[in-house]
Amino acid sequence: MSSAKDSHPARVTGQRRSIWDLTPRELEVLHVLELDRRTIASRLGMSPGTLSQHINNIFDKLGIEDPGPGVNGAGRDRALQVAKERGLL
Repeated sequence: MSSAKDSHPARVTGQRRSIWDLTPRELEVLHVLELDRRTIASRLGMSPGTLSQHINNIFDKLGIEDPGPGVNGAGRDRALQVAKERGLL
């Protein structure tokens, strides 16, 4: 039997930061985070490595534990939820 903790790997940590902690470029990425990585990188004119760094920074600044190598799924959904709750979106 798995716990609620196991079923939702991307959890918010205790650290809270404000909208001003996100750079303008990170906010651009956050606004299109529901798209796949290839589309985001192409749309924003950045390399996949740069995009990954922006996503890692966003997760860190929103206090979301790293969900693993992919931004899809629980990590992405949690990042969007936290951003909306904090008035970022």
